[in-house]
Amino acid sequence: MNSINQDEIKEKLRKLFALQEGTTNENEAAAAATRTQAILDQYGLTIADIALEKTHEEIEEHSIEKDTKPIPQWRHRLLNGIALYYDCRTCSLRTRHCGYVKVMGRPSRIAQVEVYHEYLVDLIERVTKAYKKTMEYELSLITMNAEHGISRSRAAVNVLRSFREGMADRLAHRLQTRKRNEEAHGRAATENAEHTSAMMVRQASVVMRQELNHWIDANKVFSKRKKWESEYTRSRSATEHGRTAGDVASLHKQVDGAQGYKRIGQ
Repeated sequence: MNSINQDEIKEKLRKLFALQEGTTNENEAAAAATRTQAILDQYGLTIADIALEKTHEEIEEHSIEKDTKPIPQWRHRLLNGIALYYDCRTCSLRTRHCGYVKVMGRPSRIAQVEVYHEYLVDLIERVTKAYKKTMEYELSLITMNAEHGISRSRAAVNVLRSFREGMADRLAHRLQTRKRNEEAHGRAATENAEHTSAMMVRQASVVMRQELNHWIDANKVFSKRKKWESEYTRSRSATEHGRTAGDVASLHKQVDGAQGYKRIGQ
Protein backbone atom coordinates (compact mmCIF):
# COMPACT_ATOMS: atom_id res chain seq x y z
CA MET A 1 0.00 0.00 0.00
CA ASN A 2 1.57 3.28 -1.10
CA SER A 3 1.48 6.54 0.87
CA ILE A 4 -1.32 7.99 -1.31
CA ASN A 5 -3.58 5.03 -0.65
CA GLN A 6 -2.74 5.15 3.02
CA ASP A 7 -3.65 8.85 3.20
CA GLU A 8 -6.94 8.13 1.44
CA ILE A 9 -7.70 5.30 3.85
CA LYS A 10 -6.89 7.48 6.84
CA GLU A 11 -9.25 10.15 5.58
CA LYS A 12 -12.05 7.61 5.10
CA LEU A 13 -11.49 6.29 8.61
CA ARG A 14 -11.45 9.79 10.10
CA LYS A 15 -14.85 10.48 8.54
CA LEU A 16 -16.21 7.19 9.82
CA PHE A 17 -14.88 7.87 13.31
CA ALA A 18 -16.43 11.34 13.21
CA LEU A 19 -19.76 9.82 12.18
CA GLN A 20 -19.62 7.35 15.06
CA GLU A 21 -18.90 10.18 17.49
CA GLY A 22 -21.36 12.70 16.08
CA THR A 23 -24.50 10.69 15.43
CA THR A 24 -27.16 10.02 18.05
CA ASN A 25 -28.62 7.25 15.89
CA GLU A 26 -27.47 3.85 17.11
CA ASN A 27 -28.02 2.26 13.69
CA GLU A 28 -25.85 4.87 11.99
CA ALA A 29 -23.11 4.42 14.59
CA ALA A 30 -23.23 0.63 14.19
CA ALA A 31 -23.11 0.91 10.40
CA ALA A 32 -20.11 3.26 10.60
CA ALA A 33 -18.32 0.86 12.95
CA THR A 34 -19.02 -2.05 10.60
CA ARG A 35 -17.72 -0.09 7.61
CA THR A 36 -14.60 0.90 9.56
CA GLN A 37 -13.81 -2.71 10.39
CA ALA A 38 -14.47 -3.75 6.79
CA ILE A 39 -11.88 -1.23 5.53
CA LEU A 40 -9.32 -2.44 8.04
CA ASP A 41 -9.98 -6.08 7.04
CA GLN A 42 -9.87 -5.24 3.33
CA TYR A 43 -6.34 -3.86 3.57
CA GLY A 44 -5.12 -6.26 6.26
CA LEU A 45 -4.64 -3.43 8.72
CA THR A 46 -5.14 -2.84 12.40
CA ILE A 47 -5.79 0.37 14.27
CA ALA A 48 -2.12 0.43 15.27
CA ASP A 49 -1.05 0.36 11.59
CA ILE A 50 -3.07 3.44 10.78
CA ALA A 51 -2.27 5.33 14.01
CA LEU A 52 -4.83 8.06 13.45
CA GLU A 53 -4.17 9.90 16.68
CA LYS A 54 -1.59 12.66 16.58
CA THR A 55 -0.13 14.18 19.69
CA HIS A 56 2.60 16.58 20.70
CA GLU A 57 2.88 14.96 24.13
CA GLU A 58 6.13 13.14 24.78
CA ILE A 59 6.28 10.17 27.13
CA GLU A 60 7.50 11.13 30.59
CA GLU A 61 7.97 9.51 33.98
CA HIS A 62 6.87 10.87 37.32
CA SER A 63 7.28 9.59 40.89
CA ILE A 64 3.89 9.34 42.58
CA GLU A 65 4.61 7.07 45.54
CA LYS A 66 7.80 7.90 47.43
CA ASP A 67 8.65 7.22 51.06
CA THR A 68 11.57 6.40 53.34
CA LYS A 69 9.41 3.61 54.76
CA PRO A 70 8.35 0.54 52.77
CA ILE A 71 5.46 1.39 50.45
CA PRO A 72 2.36 -0.65 51.37
CA GLN A 73 1.56 -3.29 48.79
CA TRP A 74 -2.06 -2.22 48.59
CA ARG A 75 -1.09 1.29 47.49
CA HIS A 76 1.27 -0.09 44.85
CA ARG A 77 -1.35 -2.51 43.50
CA LEU A 78 -3.95 0.23 43.38
CA LEU A 79 -1.59 2.59 41.55
CA ASN A 80 -0.72 -0.09 39.01
CA GLY A 81 -4.39 -0.77 38.31
CA ILE A 82 -5.11 2.92 37.80
CA ALA A 83 -2.07 3.36 35.57
CA LEU A 84 -3.15 0.50 33.30
CA TYR A 85 -6.64 1.98 33.01
CA TYR A 86 -5.10 5.24 31.74
CA ASP A 87 -2.67 3.44 29.39
CA CYS A 88 0.36 4.11 31.60
CA ARG A 89 2.88 1.81 33.26
CA THR A 90 4.48 1.70 36.68
CA CYS A 91 8.06 0.94 37.67
CA SER A 92 9.01 0.04 41.24
CA LEU A 93 12.45 1.04 42.49
CA ARG A 94 14.22 1.25 45.79
CA THR A 95 17.43 3.02 46.81
CA ARG A 96 19.32 2.86 50.10
CA HIS A 97 17.26 5.69 51.49
CA CYS A 98 13.78 5.34 50.01
CA GLY A 99 11.40 3.37 47.86
CA TYR A 100 9.29 4.88 45.11
CA VAL A 101 6.96 4.02 42.26
CA LYS A 102 7.21 5.87 38.97
CA VAL A 103 4.40 6.22 36.48
CA MET A 104 5.30 6.40 32.80
CA GLY A 105 3.05 7.75 30.06
CA ARG A 106 1.77 10.92 28.47
CA PRO A 107 1.83 13.88 30.90
CA SER A 108 -1.93 14.41 30.66
CA ARG A 109 -2.55 10.75 31.50
CA ILE A 110 -0.04 10.76 34.36
CA ALA A 111 -1.89 13.75 35.82
CA GLN A 112 -5.14 11.77 35.66
CA VAL A 113 -3.47 8.80 37.35
CA GLU A 114 -2.13 10.98 40.15
CA VAL A 115 -5.47 12.65 40.88
CA TYR A 116 -7.43 9.41 40.74
CA HIS A 117 -4.89 7.59 42.89
CA GLU A 118 -5.10 10.29 45.55
CA TYR A 119 -8.89 10.05 45.51
CA LEU A 120 -9.04 6.25 45.79
CA VAL A 121 -6.39 6.11 48.54
CA ASP A 122 -8.47 8.61 50.50
CA LEU A 123 -11.60 6.55 49.82
CA ILE A 124 -9.95 3.37 51.12
CA GLU A 125 -8.74 5.12 54.27
CA ARG A 126 -12.20 6.57 54.94
CA VAL A 127 -13.89 3.20 54.54
CA THR A 128 -11.20 1.49 56.65
CA LYS A 129 -11.78 4.02 59.43
CA ALA A 130 -15.50 3.24 59.29
CA TYR A 131 -14.80 -0.51 59.23
CA LYS A 132 -13.01 -0.23 62.60
CA LYS A 133 -16.36 0.68 64.20
CA THR A 134 -18.17 -2.44 63.01
CA MET A 135 -18.86 -5.86 64.50
CA GLU A 136 -17.17 -7.48 61.47
CA TYR A 137 -13.91 -5.86 62.52
CA GLU A 138 -14.22 -7.09 66.11
CA LEU A 139 -14.99 -10.63 64.97
CA SER A 140 -11.94 -10.60 62.69
CA LEU A 141 -9.77 -9.55 65.65
CA ILE A 142 -11.18 -12.34 67.82
CA THR A 143 -10.65 -14.91 65.06
CA MET A 144 -7.05 -13.87 64.42
CA ASN A 145 -6.24 -13.94 68.11
CA ALA A 146 -7.79 -17.41 68.50
CA GLU A 147 -6.17 -18.90 65.39
CA HIS A 148 -2.70 -17.36 65.66
CA GLY A 149 -2.34 -16.37 69.31
CA ILE A 150 -1.13 -12.84 68.57
CA SER A 151 -1.86 -9.75 70.66
CA ARG A 152 -4.87 -7.57 70.01
CA SER A 153 -2.70 -4.65 68.89
CA ARG A 154 -0.80 -6.79 66.37
CA ALA A 155 -4.02 -8.42 65.24
CA ALA A 156 -5.53 -4.96 64.66
CA VAL A 157 -2.63 -3.96 62.39
CA ASN A 158 -2.97 -7.18 60.37
CA VAL A 159 -6.75 -7.01 60.11
CA LEU A 160 -6.74 -3.43 58.82
CA ARG A 161 -3.90 -4.17 56.43
CA SER A 162 -5.84 -7.15 55.07
CA PHE A 163 -8.95 -5.02 54.66
CA ARG A 164 -7.07 -2.34 52.70
CA GLU A 165 -5.45 -4.94 50.44
CA GLY A 166 -8.77 -6.61 49.73
CA MET A 167 -10.44 -3.32 48.86
CA ALA A 168 -7.52 -2.05 46.75
CA ASP A 169 -7.34 -5.29 44.78
CA ARG A 170 -11.05 -5.21 44.03
CA LEU A 171 -11.02 -1.56 42.96
CA ALA A 172 -8.08 -2.24 40.62
CA HIS A 173 -9.92 -5.26 39.21
CA ARG A 174 -13.03 -3.16 38.60
CA LEU A 175 -10.99 -0.59 36.69
CA GLN A 176 -9.61 -3.29 34.40
CA THR A 177 -13.12 -4.64 33.86
CA ARG A 178 -14.29 -1.13 32.99
CA LYS A 179 -11.37 -0.78 30.55
CA ARG A 180 -12.34 -3.98 28.75
CA ASN A 181 -15.99 -2.91 28.60
CA GLU A 182 -15.07 0.49 27.17
CA GLU A 183 -12.90 -1.14 24.50
CA ALA A 184 -15.79 -3.45 23.62
CA HIS A 185 -18.77 -1.09 23.89
CA GLY A 186 -17.42 2.48 24.06
CA ARG A 187 -17.09 5.04 26.85
CA ALA A 188 -20.33 6.49 28.19
CA ALA A 189 -20.96 10.22 28.06
CA THR A 190 -20.30 12.28 31.19
CA GLU A 191 -20.94 15.87 32.22
CA ASN A 192 -17.55 16.85 30.77
CA ALA A 193 -17.27 14.54 27.75
CA GLU A 194 -19.41 13.07 25.00
CA HIS A 195 -19.81 9.39 24.28
CA THR A 196 -16.69 7.78 22.77
CA SER A 197 -17.10 4.80 20.46
CA ALA A 198 -15.41 1.48 21.20
CA MET A 199 -13.31 1.83 18.05
CA MET A 200 -11.99 5.21 19.19
CA VAL A 201 -11.23 3.90 22.68
CA ARG A 202 -9.28 0.96 21.27
CA GLN A 203 -7.48 3.12 18.74
CA ALA A 204 -6.30 5.60 21.37
CA SER A 205 -5.16 2.82 23.70
CA VAL A 206 -3.23 1.01 20.99
CA VAL A 207 -1.39 4.16 19.93
CA MET A 208 -0.48 5.12 23.49
CA ARG A 209 0.69 1.63 24.36
CA GLN A 210 2.86 1.59 21.25
CA GLU A 211 4.44 4.92 22.14
CA LEU A 212 5.00 3.79 25.72
CA ASN A 213 6.55 0.45 24.77
CA HIS A 214 8.97 2.17 22.38
CA TRP A 215 9.93 4.66 25.11
CA ILE A 216 10.46 1.90 27.67
CA ASP A 217 12.65 -0.07 25.25
CA ALA A 218 14.65 3.01 24.31
CA ASN A 219 15.22 4.00 27.95
CA LYS A 220 15.81 0.43 29.14
CA VAL A 221 13.22 0.79 31.90
CA PHE A 222 12.45 -2.27 33.93
CA SER A 223 10.94 -3.10 37.30
CA LYS A 224 12.60 -5.34 39.84
CA ARG A 225 10.24 -7.19 42.12
CA LYS A 226 11.09 -6.38 45.69
CA LYS A 227 9.50 -6.92 49.05
CA TRP A 228 8.04 -3.54 49.78
CA GLU A 229 7.04 -4.52 53.29
CA SER A 230 7.47 -7.52 55.56
CA GLU A 231 5.19 -10.54 55.29
CA TYR A 232 2.41 -10.75 57.81
CA THR A 233 -0.43 -12.99 58.95
CA ARG A 234 -3.41 -12.11 56.82
CA SER A 235 -6.98 -12.08 58.02
CA ARG A 236 -9.13 -13.99 55.55
CA SER A 237 -12.33 -12.45 56.84
CA ALA A 238 -10.97 -8.88 56.74
CA THR A 239 -9.69 -9.43 53.20
CA GLU A 240 -13.16 -10.55 52.14
CA HIS A 241 -14.73 -7.58 53.91
CA GLY A 242 -12.36 -5.32 51.96
CA ARG A 243 -13.25 -7.02 48.68
CA THR A 244 -16.95 -6.60 49.40
CA ALA A 245 -16.39 -2.91 50.12
CA GLY A 246 -14.38 -2.55 46.90
CA ASP A 247 -17.09 -4.34 44.92
CA VAL A 248 -19.82 -1.84 45.70
CA ALA A 249 -17.94 1.37 46.56
CA SER A 250 -18.49 4.15 44.05
CA LEU A 251 -15.53 4.88 41.81
CA HIS A 252 -16.80 8.42 41.40
CA LYS A 253 -17.77 9.77 44.81
CA GLN A 254 -16.65 9.18 48.34
CA VAL A 255 -18.43 7.29 51.11
CA ASP A 256 -18.34 9.09 54.44
CA GLY A 257 -18.15 7.69 57.95
CA ALA A 258 -19.30 4.48 59.61
CA GLN A 259 -22.73 4.73 57.97
CA GLY A 260 -20.94 4.69 54.63
CA TYR A 261 -19.28 1.36 55.39
CA LYS A 262 -22.59 -0.05 56.55
CA ARG A 263 -24.16 0.99 53.24
CA ILE A 264 -21.48 -0.56 51.07
CA GLY A 265 -21.30 -3.65 53.30
CA GLN A 266 -24.95 -4.52 52.85
